[in-house]
Parts: sequence; structure tokens; C-alpha cells
Amino acid sequence: MNVIDARLAPQLKTALLAGYLNRAVCPSCRAVTAISVPLVYHDPDKELLLVLVPTELGLSAQQQERLVGGLVQAIMSQTPPEQRKGYFLRPQTVLTMQRLIELILEADGVTAEMIQAQKRRLTLLDELLRAAGDEARLTALIEEHRGDLDYSFFATMTAILQEAAASGDTQDAAQLEALRERLLQDPEVARRLPAPLPPRITLEEALDRLLALADDEAALAAMAAINRPLFGYTFFRGLTEEMERARNAGDTARADRLATLRARLLEAIDEQDRALQAAQEQDRQLIEEILASPDRQAAIRDHLAEVDTLFLNTLVRAIDEARRQGDIERSARLREVHDTILSLLAEAMPPELKLVNRLLALDTPDERRAVLAESAALLDENLLALVDALQNEFAGQGRPEAARRMAEIRQEIAEAAAVGGEKPSA
Repeated sequence: MNVIDARLAPQLKTALLAGYLNRAVCPSCRAVTAISVPLVYHDPDKELLLVLVPTELGLSAQQQERLVGGLVQAIMSQTPPEQRKGYFLRPQTVLTMQRLIELILEADGVTAEMIQAQKRRLTLLDELLRAAGDEARLTALIEEHRGDLDYSFFATMTAILQEAAASGDTQDAAQLEALRERLLQDPEVARRLPAPLPPRITLEEALDRLLALADDEAALAAMAAINRPLFGYTFFRGLTEEMERARNAGDTARADRLATLRARLLEAIDEQDRALQAAQEQDRQLIEEILASPDRQAAIRDHLAEVDTLFLNTLVRAIDEARRQGDIERSARLREVHDTILSLLAEAMPPELKLVNRLLALDTPDERRAVLAESAALLDENLLALVDALQNEFAGQGRPEAARRMAEIRQEIAEAAAVGGEKPSA
């Protein structure tokens, strides 16, 4: 019997949403299997009491009633009498784990519509990242989706950028930063968004600009999205200290305005975080579903359209977490899923991009020349244009070694094409 109280054991709520509860690992084949067991979830702060009674149990109405009563009693026994309210008499029964998680997220302010909207933003972000090396394609995508490049989109992008930087993934962080700057160069996109605050702006200057937007919640939310890296612990500590100074000096009007600003900024940031976290929870559930499948490759193929940058980041974090916990078997299975996904994504690549990736994986010029000799039909202007775009992208991301490698490969392609009779421009 699982009893989860979100206030007393928030870590169990996290484990539940991440799909780590109610699963078993076969000692022989290490396959992960979901276990259908009853569960009661209690969040006293939201007066939410949910009871999961899986349909797989096949209980009669009378058995179900007794079970629900026992689960509710288990929660009541650990709740002080003065905190027992009327909602204890109206527990909500759900039949599937998916519905349980949806209701928990909804109570946290995350609706199914918000999750879907967030997934659409992530899909668009992936499309833009894939087009980053092709300026014509990137410009066309920006024109097509200009209306979607709003503050919510930039909030999502900035949150993923911060997450990549915090986890040490400097390559992804650099790619996202370069794309972010490119999007903000578009006049129509930039016109709908507030100007980014200078990186070295003082607290006083930042507060002056923010206070001017304090009564416009949409503009303030956009400001939070565009300048998210600035709004960390240091900023809010400084804001609170400024608020206290104003109050101690008798300037209650300024203190109240600063308090309102702080509350609205925190609300905007929290809303943006909740939507991203909900999308991450969905990704974690999908990872567990793939792991539990008897045919993982088929499961991955079925869900390949759902794989995006956020999903891959979530998967990499799951691999790291398993490794930290010493669960080598789980880490290996997750790594297998990761490698299979990359392999299947590679299958869908254009032949020119496949060739470039193959060349990048080789260590010596002789190995690359041998591959180029086998690929004479691809040695044309289109391939050189792709290599040029990738070289420029790497240089723009501050990755000189990768840019140098692409320059070497470009020279080798030009030489191989000349030997084969093609004469692409140098």
C-alpha cells in the first residue's frame, strides 16, 4: 500500500511524477515492469485527496469501497485532528496512473493544454536548432512561425539553456544561446518583446525598468522570460533588501510597489517553470514506458516523433542519475535507449549530413579520404555549402576546434571531388 503526503514527503511526490514508484525489476532479464497497486495521494495545501484503484485489480464495488476507506484512514491517521477537513470525506477515485498524474499537475496549476502548448514550443525549438546551420531554412522557419516566437517560447528556450549550462553541457548551451541571439535579431520578433537588460546592469537600474512594467503582467512576464538568467537568488535577495530599506525609511508606497513586483515576477517565473517541469515529467514517463517495453526498439520507433531536445536532456540526466546511484544495469539500459534513438534519428538524415557525421567520427585523413572515395556521387556544391554552414555555426558558437575540423574536412572534400572529376568551387 502506497501512502504519499506531498507536504510530509515531497520527495515521494517527485518520485511518483518521475515514474520511479510502483515498478519492479526482473532479476534475470532486468526488464522494468509497472506494478498495479493501490495508492493514496494527499496534498493538504491544495486540499487534494486522490485514491488510485487500478482497474487491473478487478475489484467489486464493495471491495473498492473498503479499499478506499482504508487508504483514506491511513492518511487521516498521520494528519493532526485540527487539520482534518471536509475534503477527507470526498476522496476522488482514479483508475489509472496517468490520470492521477494529470490531476496532480492540474492542482499545481499545469493543465493538459499547457503541457501540449509547451510540447509544441519544444518541437518548434528543435526545428529551429536543426536549421541553425542553414540560414535560408532558418529564415523561412522564423517567417512561418513568427507568431509563435513569443515570451513563452523564449521562457522555454532560456530555461533549457540554463539547464544545459548548469549540467555542464556547454555545447547545447552555446547552440541555444546563438539561436536565441539570432531570433532576437529579427525586427518583428524583437518588437514584440522587451529589450534584454544589459548583463552588468545594477540592481537599482534593473528595478527602475521593472517597476515601470509592474502593472502590465504580460510585459513583466516577457521581461522575466527574456532576462531569466538575471533573476536568481542574488537578484531577489537584493530586491527584498531594497524593499526593507524603503519600509524602514518610511517610504511605504515604494516598499509596496517592490513587494508587488517581487510577487508578480516570482509568479511569472514559477508558471514558466511549472510548464517546463510538466513536459519533463511526461518525458520521464515515456522513458519508463520504453524501458518496460518487451521490444524497446519498436517502442522507440513508435514514439520517435516525441523525441526533442528536452527529451534527450531528460534521458541524459536519467543516465547520470542511475550512474550516481550505482544502478549500472539501469544506466546501461538507458544508454542503449539513447544510442538507439540517435541511430534512428540518423537514419532520417539527408545523405549529405550522414556523410559529414561519418567524416567527423573518423580520426585520420586517410580514413576520411577512403570514405569520400566511396561517396563520389555526393561530392558537389550542396555538400560544400553544408560544410560551410556547419563551420560558420561552430565558429559562431565559440567552438574553434570544431570549426577547424570542418575546415579540414571541407578541404578534403574539395580535393576528393577534383580527383573524381568534379570541380566544386574552393
